[in-house]
Amino acid sequence: MFLLDTALLHFFQAMKVENMLRIKEEFDYKSLSRKLEIQLDKLIAENERQQKVFDDEVERINLEALNRVSEVERNFAGALEKERLKCQMEYMESVKKLEEKMIENQQKHGCDGFMQDKCNGEVLASTTGPGSSIVEDVAEVKKLLEKEIHMRKEAQEEVNKLKSQLGQCPDSGEGGGSEILKLQKALADEVRQKKKLEEEMIILRSQMLQLTFEADQMRRCLGRNGSANAYGGLDSPMSQVRDSLNGHKTPVAALFEQVGLQKILALLESEDANVSIHAVKVVANLAAEEANQERIVEAGGLTSLLVLLRSYEDENIRRVVAGAIANLAMNETNQELIMIQGGINLLSVTASRAEDPQTLRMVAGAIAN
Repeated sequence: MFLLDTALLHFFQAMKVENMLRIKEEFDYKSLSRKLEIQLDKLIAENERQQKVFDDEVERINLEALNRVSEVERNFAGALEKERLKCQMEYMESVKKLEEKMIENQQKHGCDGFMQDKCNGEVLASTTGPGSSIVEDVAEVKKLLEKEIHMRKEAQEEVNKLKSQLGQCPDSGEGGGSEILKLQKALADEVRQKKKLEEEMIILRSQMLQLTFEADQMRRCLGRNGSANAYGGLDSPMSQVRDSLNGHKTPVAALFEQVGLQKILALLESEDANVSIHAVKVVANLAAEEANQERIVEAGGLTSLLVLLRSYEDENIRRVVAGAIANLAMNETNQELIMIQGGINLLSVTASRAEDPQTLRMVAGAIAN
């Protein structure tokens, strides 16, 4: 009986311990589940907070981007308008001056022709030779001038078109970027067009001055020596020197004063080969006078000529460049600069590749100087 009670006692104690362990495990599970729920709620709240902060930051960045795009559009529109007006004014002023000069020359030619016809009936016959060619050249230059005026009108129409496009430019950020790119491209095209027009304007000025100089020289020769000596006055290489000593400016000197050395040197880097050749000829004529040689070198003219000699394969350009270098080489200081910058090697290479005897003569003159 005692053994049975002991066994039952142990059994009940074991059941009690097992029940306590089960209750404890259930309590631990509930506590752990509650802790996990609390942590999950915290993580969800933190995630929502971070998401809200991220959305606010994205919205702020979008607003800043829109504001910057709007500001850039306003600044670009103002800059484009100023550049358009500046280009338009400069171009109109240049064309106006050229028109006034041409009208003045035409009036002068007409007055002189009337006086010559009144004083000497044979002048008309004497001017049918070289004088007629000068008149044809003047007519050709006039046609080119009319073409430039037409191009100016087209440029003005393009400016008005761009202004209307600017007025219709959308304020949204998506369309603003594409409009800015289009306007930048249009501005770059207009800058290139302006540069090309400036080059053509300088060439037209030089041609007009040359024709005016030749016409004046023709009239002076006809007035002094009669029609028989007119050709000799035109062909004499010393006539321009005598005229400059008597106070008459040569076409190159007049072009130098009207345009400026920097613009003439800038034409050396033109993409158009004809413009480059014309600019090199002008520089060569300027370099023939000792007073201009130092200014040309200081402005970078020698370096530009050597670059042309190195980069161009056209023998016509190389021949004219060699002549310009030959004129600059008459100065001892310039001789040292030419040797330092490798001009002798370039001239030697040019001579080895030359096929025209005139090119060889120019190169030989440059090396000899």
